[in-house]
Amino acid sequence: PNIKIWDGDRQKNLTARWRERWKAGKFSTQEEGMAYFRRLFTYIGRDCDWLMGRVVGNNGKAFFASLDWMVLPRNFAKIIENKYDRREAA
Repeated sequence: PNIKIWDGDRQKNLTARWRERWKAGKFSTQEEGMAYFRRLFTYIGRDCDWLMGRVVGNNGKAFFASLDWMVLPRNFAKIIENKYDRREAA
């Protein structure tokens, strides 16, 4: 869903993730940072079926990760550690 209000915790959490990735050396300019996050969101849309609501959970409903959810510290770490990649069935 489109974000209609961008302030408070939403802004604080995304800013914190931006700074963390910058300090980790993932980019050094604003342009590189925008490219980094563009690649990240492309990866999520392409390879993270559960985050995109393409997988039904145990409760019979699909989960869809909002931007708010994605930029929370714990969730963001899992995303960049590829914990939500599409997995082949065993």
